[in-house]
Amino acid sequence: VTALWGRKGDVRWTHALDRRVTVRPVLADLDGDDLLDVVVQGDGRGAPVLVALRGSDHGVLWRRSDVGNDPLSPPALGTFDRDGIPDVLSDSLHQGLGAFSGADGSALWFVKGELIQGRLGPARVDLSGDGLTDPVLVYAGPGDREVRWSGNSGVAELHLKAEARSGADGTALYPLHRK
Repeated sequence: VTALWGRKGDVRWTHALDRRVTVRPVLADLDGDDLLDVVVQGDGRGAPVLVALRGSDHGVLWRRSDVGNDPLSPPALGTFDRDGIPDVLSDSLHQGLGAFSGADGSALWFVKGELIQGRLGPARVDLSGDGLTDPVLVYAGPGDREVRWSGNSGVAELHLKAEARSGADGTALYPLHRK
């Protein structure tokens, strides 16, 4: 991970992460110093990681190794614990969805996932009106694709499913699509 500074893009710092990074990092001030900190998720060799790096000097603010390999989307920011510091949402193929305190990385909640392929990054909105961010997951799994034929041409249809989770504890608010 490399932080660039200024209009010329001078290298401010570089942090070696011993994992491959397959999703983009997110930026937020997690430590209150008015500088953007970096949250990055990596995986590889069966050892996933979600790490928050201090924007000023790349020191590790916190690190999690229980987020699961194969992130489905970049980490996302939201409000899950009302402490005024952005919190982090991680979504991985094998571990599911997890919300973590932006302040110290402690787990706020986990929703174990099925092997859902084709899940898109979570939308984040307060659906329940409680002031917390509720993630909305949209996905298409195996069997959700259909091709209809008419004459010599086919029309592909993709059946999307969505569900909303409570930002407070990860419980299902609503399935937005039912079979």
